[in-house]
Amino acid sequence: MLSRNLRPNEGLKSDYSREPLSVSWKTGTSNSYRDAWSVAIFGQYVMAVWVGSFDGTENPAYVGRDAAAPL
Repeated sequence: MLSRNLRPNEGLKSDYSREPLSVSWKTGTSNSYRDAWSVAIFGQYVMAVWVGSFDGTENPAYVGRDAAAPL
């Protein structure tokens, strides 16, 4: 299901081959903008990114696609 959620440039280039590396990814934003996250699967790897404050302070910049996914 997530593999259909590709960005317009569709995937990353691997340093080891000329074939594009397929990336499946999902983002999320909590209620009241307390944190944001992004998870990606590419090749044999899984990467997760979390952005937020440990005290739960709200921040309108905590949107998954804008804050966590670019990292």
